[in-house]
Amino acid sequence: MDLKEYCTSLKKDRLLELATKLCHKAYPIWEEYCKTGSLSYRETAVGMLYTVEENLLADTLNLFDHLQIDSNSFKSQQDALLEKFIEPITAIQDGDWILPYPVEKVFYAIYNLLNGLKRPKNEFGELTHYLSVNQAVDAIYKAALMGVDEIKKLIYGDSITK
Repeated sequence: MDLKEYCTSLKKDRLLELATKLCHKAYPIWEEYCKTGSLSYRETAVGMLYTVEENLLADTLNLFDHLQIDSNSFKSQQDALLEKFIEPITAIQDGDWILPYPVEKVFYAIYNLLNGLKRPKNEFGELTHYLSVNQAVDAIYKAALMGVDEIKKLIYGDSITK
């Protein structure tokens, strides 16, 4: 069973748990980038300079770690964080903010973790939390944080299926 089939076979809460776990594993890629990489970019249409908050991804993961998803507090913090993602996501898509491949994937993975609660499926019908899983796995593998067997064990557990 491939990753997409596996993720779509999971119950919603289990998929969210898996996506959160993988985003945590991928997060050190962002931390390392923040030490020397640029968190600023210039929007080309009007030339405005933007700076992404270094703690945006950490704040998003902390939200999942410390609050119940069905609480009003979670929803208001979720909306505030999603708002902070709008400009950087647009800048990445427009080519105004160029990130190293694994860093971009971590950024998208954590964004999709958060966004998946608002939009469970994207415009192509794919589960948003599956996208988060896939992007986190891609980042982890490309950054050589874990090998294929370690990643498979993390996803599938001890009963690795091929």
